[in-house]
Parts: sequence; C-alpha cells; structure tokens
Amino acid sequence: MSRLCSTLTCIGTCLQLEVSVLLSYFVRVILEVHFVYFTLLGIRSELVLGTIARKEKKNNDSGYDYLEDRVSFSEDKVMDSESKAVMMAWEKPLMEAHAKAVCSGGGHVLNIGFGMGLVDTAIQQYSPVKHTIVEAHPEVYERMLRTGWGEKENVKIIFGRWQDVLSELETYDGNC
Repeated sequence: MSRLCSTLTCIGTCLQLEVSVLLSYFVRVILEVHFVYFTLLGIRSELVLGTIARKEKKNNDSGYDYLEDRVSFSEDKVMDSESKAVMMAWEKPLMEAHAKAVCSGGGHVLNIGFGMGLVDTAIQQYSPVKHTIVEAHPEVYERMLRTGWGEKENVKIIFGRWQDVLSELETYDGNC
C-alpha cells in the first residue's frame, strides 16, 4: 500500500509539473498573441489616421512636401514639424522581423527610407554583402552620415527619392 501511495504521489507531482509547464507555455503564447494583435492594431490605426491626415493636408495644401519639412529626433521617435510620428521605437520588433525575412536570401539588400535606422540596424546583423539605403529627407540623410552609416563597408547610401534614383539601383535579393 505504501508503494502505491508513493507511486500516486509521484504521478501527482509529475502531473502538477506538466500542468505548470503547460500553463506557462499558454501564458507565453497568449502574451505573444496579445503583443502581435496590439502591434498590428497600432500599425493599422497609424496607417488609417496617416492616410486621413495626408488626404486632409492634400485637400488644404496641395504644395505640401514632406522633404522640405523639418524633422526632430529623439531616442524613441522621429517627428515631423507638426509633431506627428514618422517612426517610433515600438516598431523595432516589427522591423527586426522584417529584416530577418528580407535577409533570408542573403546577398544584396535594398531599403527605402532610413527613419530611425531600426530596420537597417537589424539588416546589418545579418552581414549582407551589400546594403543599399535610399533616403530622400535631407535631415535624415545628414544624421545617417553623422552616425557613421556612410562609413560602413557594405553600405551604399543613395540620396534622393526612390522614384528619382531608379537608374542608380541594382538587382537585390531582398527589398524593404
């Protein structure tokens, strides 16, 4: 009888451990789904609100040109002159996932728009043979140069709007 009780106690302990591990796993999955959902919700909201704002801006001021607008940089965001976010640090996990997908082909990678450099920093972790960045905003371009991006051996920076520099672009294995 003692042996049976000991065996049942052992089984009970094992079941508790397995339940504990399963609960831990499910909590982790729920948190990841929650993060992805709210990240996507935030992106969707930002896209919708940005589209509405651009449409209103276009209707009110057809001469608006973002490239002539001043931007301000802080540790966690790039803002335009109207204090609207151009890029924010919360986008980093998304940019890292994007870089992983884009760099899976290896070789030569193209990015249009540097912003805070989140995706470009992530791309560099995969050591591409060549990493081309097209940046059109003069202040962002100057900041890139000041922070050493122009000195990286495998980085080629092209200043201008992508539509205007097509002739300078090559063939790429990954594009973002």
